[in-house]
Amino acid sequence: MPSGIRIAALALFACFLATSAQARPKRIYLDANGSDVRLIPNPAGTWRIAQSCAHRLAAYWNLGGGLDKVSLWPRKFPRVSTPAVHVAAVRRDLHHVLGIVGGGPGAWRVVDFNSGGHLNREYTVASFSGYFFVDPFGRAANYDTRRSSAAVGVRFEYGSI
Repeated sequence: MPSGIRIAALALFACFLATSAQARPKRIYLDANGSDVRLIPNPAGTWRIAQSCAHRLAAYWNLGGGLDKVSLWPRKFPRVSTPAVHVAAVRRDLHHVLGIVGGGPGAWRVVDFNSGGHLNREYTVASFSGYFFVDPFGRAANYDTRRSSAAVGVRFEYGSI
C-alpha cells in the first residue's frame, strides 16, 4: 500500500475516533402531540419491576412508606379542585397516579411511573380528563382535619383552594 494512501486512511481513522469520542446529543422522544417525552430513572430505593406507580411516586417525592396502592392516596391526602405543581392526579378508577412537576394551565409537566413497559416518563399534558387531584404535601386550604372516620379514612371538603 503506498504511503500516501496509508497516511490518508490513518487520518480518516483518527477523525472517526475523535468524533465518536465526543458527547452525543441525547435522544428526544416525541409523543403523538409532538411534545417531548423524557425517560427518567427509578427513584432511589425502588426496584426495576413489580412496584406500582403510586409506590414509585411516593419514593420520588419522599412521602414515606405505605403508599403502594393508588386507592390509598385519596384516603390519606386532601383533595384539591385544580392542578398545581406538587399535586398528584389520581385516575377516577383508582388504578393510576401522575405527579405534576411543572408547567401551567394547558401544558402541565407530569412524571408517570410505570407508564408502560416498566418505564418511567416525564411529559406534557394539556388536560386531566378522568382524573381528580390530591395534595400529598397537605397544603390545601380546604382540608378539614376535624372530619375523619377510622372506617372510611379522611373526609374532605370540596371547593376551591
